Amino acid sequence: MTHPTSARLLIVDGHHYAYRAFYAIRRMNAPDGFPTNALFGFIKTLHRIRHLLAPTHLTVIWDGGLDAERTEALEEYKQARDPMPDDLELQLDAIVDWLHAAGLRSWCADGVEADDVIATLAWQAEAERLPVVIASADKDFFQLLNPNIRLLNPNDKTDTLWAAEQVIAKTGVAPAQIIDWLSLVGDAVDGIPGVP
Repeated sequence: MTHPTSARLLIVDGHHYAYRAFYAIRRMNAPDGFPTNALFGFIKTLHRIRHLLAPTHLTVIWDGGLDAERTEALEEYKQARDPMPDDLELQLDAIVDWLHAAGLRSWCADGVEADDVIATLAWQAEAERLPVVIASADKDFFQLLNPNIRLLNPNDKTDTLWAAEQVIAKTGVAPAQIIDWLSLVGDAVDGIPGVP
């Protein structure tokens, strides 16, 4: 299947942007006291990204918990992470409700990590020749980047769509080498010790 040259799939890492919004905007509440900082920030950021990229297709993917096989293989896997703040957890359903009301797709399943779903969607879209932009700062996505799959890294204030050039500048290795690089250097965020 071929798509119009202007077609583009935007895949948003939901938890990443919800966390960013929650910590960027402090103490915002509805009149009844319900926290709204993450909801407000998420909507505002998504609007900005959509205006910037003008995607024809969009989905937001959420973490559904840790993958059981990974935690069996490595007990420390993602165990150093702090629990989600209660005020953020309260807002996740409201964000999903807003996405639904706005006619935007989102997806989550128990025990399925967002990274796995995002990678699968990106590869499937690429197989259909649909250009993809992944919106996330997660370095695990570096390995996916190629001429048809780019990364909008919110830590890069230039709004550059990352490709191999940016990955090499950041890590010193090409996207195809990211798995080996992360295995060697480790990843404290995910509890991967690396090689001494």
